Amino acid sequence: TRLTTSSQWGDLNFGIDDYLLHAAPANASVASRVPLLIGSNNEDTTCATAIAPPMPPANASALHASLRSYFGDDAEDLLRPYLRAASIDPSHIRDRDAKALWLNMSRDAGASCPSLWLARRFTSLSLPVYMYELEFNETLAGEGVLHGGELDLVWQRPPATSLPAAADLAAAVGHYWSSFVSTGVPAAPSSWPAWPRFEAPVNAPSDRFLDFTSSGRAAAKERFRTEACEMWESYRAKGESQRQRFTDFGYLC
Repeated sequence: TRLTTSSQWGDLNFGIDDYLLHAAPANASVASRVPLLIGSNNEDTTCATAIAPPMPPANASALHASLRSYFGDDAEDLLRPYLRAASIDPSHIRDRDAKALWLNMSRDAGASCPSLWLARRFTSLSLPVYMYELEFNETLAGEGVLHGGELDLVWQRPPATSLPAAADLAAAVGHYWSSFVSTGVPAAPSSWPAWPRFEAPVNAPSDRFLDFTSSGRAAAKERFRTEACEMWESYRAKGESQRQRFTDFGYLC
């Protein structure tokens, strides 16, 4: 109750518990100096289902209208980096592109970028940080991973309908997570890559993370959605109205 009734509950979608976090994570002083393991899924949004309306736009016209309803005259500027990243001509946005673009934007606003900013905050306090992204859908090959899609792997209980790679990945994820809980370092199981520390130096972000790929393996990478998140950060810095629009889009879309 204390978390969900906080006046700051909606800001970055993290609870203020006055134990670990005393303020919004982007500006928080961290009372408990502990390592942090944090990350998100490649389609980490609650906006993809009928329980979180409105539904994703069905075409380019609906995409532009939806974004304008949140961001007004800034809408096209915010969309542009996503079009560029996907090599999409702004005048030829297909129906499936419209949905994917909208979900990717809501993912970054609601999960990926707040996670990145919290990781940077911990790093600025010289605390060890380990980031991840999960791209492996345990039951549908080639599909993305929605919000909460990592839980079966973390608890090492993939469903009976899982793809063959799910069992090995679940065992590896369980090993990484449990060793982190025990020692503060997510140790790599045999034949799996070492998990790099995040360590994003000021003005030269490496933003390193472990990517659990769509093939069911893992790879150390860097620049965890850096370009998109820096764009959103610049937008939020314009003022309180922009911060609120960002929050609404990320968590209420």
